Amino acid sequence: MEYLQLRAKIGNIALYKKAINNSQLNIIFIFNCFMGESYSRIFPHLLAENPGRYMKYVCIEGKDYVQRLIDKDTGVILISGHFGPMFRSLVFKEAFGKDVSSFVNTDYRKKVCNASAILHKINSSFPYYA
Repeated sequence: MEYLQLRAKIGNIALYKKAINNSQLNIIFIFNCFMGESYSRIFPHLLAENPGRYMKYVCIEGKDYVQRLIDKDTGVILISGHFGPMFRSLVFKEAFGKDVSSFVNTDYRKKVCNASAILHKINSSFPYYA
């Protein structure tokens, strides 16, 4: 990441911190944000490698309701937290045995295509629309 891009990201995080009126020191808040981002990038790879080990940390509210809709073949529209389409697709496939298509921007689509070998193999079976 270029220096100016990194500086802009840090500036945006600092503005966000101010907007939510967080009392942490800027450096601590920014560090926590980057750690959270690292976790968000690593977790889909871990889940793809060993879903049985990591699915116990995932909670799906309304799982029975979603399963009933799937069983009726009516279709389901997912609205989830901001984990990205890779993670969401993996969780849905593991929990319900169904593929999920996602809408992503073109930059994120490149990330999906450049994922690790196992994650790419799984993700390439899901349609991603730019």
